[in-house]
Amino acid sequence: MVVVSNIHILFIATILHFRIMNYRVSALTNMLNDPHVKVYEDGEGKLIVEGNIVILNDNFNKFPVKIDKVIGSVEWRGCVNQFESGSLTSLENFPDEVTGNVYISKNVRLTSLNGCPKKIGGSLVCEHCNISDISGIAGAKIKNHFIASYNPISDVSVLEKVYGIILDTQII
Repeated sequence: MVVVSNIHILFIATILHFRIMNYRVSALTNMLNDPHVKVYEDGEGKLIVEGNIVILNDNFNKFPVKIDKVIGSVEWRGCVNQFESGSLTSLENFPDEVTGNVYISKNVRLTSLNGCPKKIGGSLVCEHCNISDISGIAGAKIKNHFIASYNPISDVSVLEKVYGIILDTQII
């Protein structure tokens, strides 16, 4: 018969938590591959990124793990020409909060703002994508501009539920 004490259970739970925490931090650190960006979990287990996230390649189509907060900006720009289209396909795992700007322009495979940060300390720029659904920004707080030019947005009524934005949109 094996006797397991509360100390053993706590020890195993701590090891499992540490492995999960290390996986999340490692997965994101490996993706970003930037020595100027710091990735860590805070005391509440939230994944925090300090520094600007810049993704300019086609190796990824979304973040590998959920990010809670970016202290800086997020730039995930694609290219619009006949050969390149940008890699971002989903805002799944995007940060809940970004203290700077969010640039996700020129990702023509991106069709929705579902998963968009709920608090943006700067502007949200998503020009030249293929976004038709902007319902993902309902209830968001955007300090500066929302720029969504050159997207086939069909319903802009959700913009009434976005707090603090200066609207810069051109619907085509």
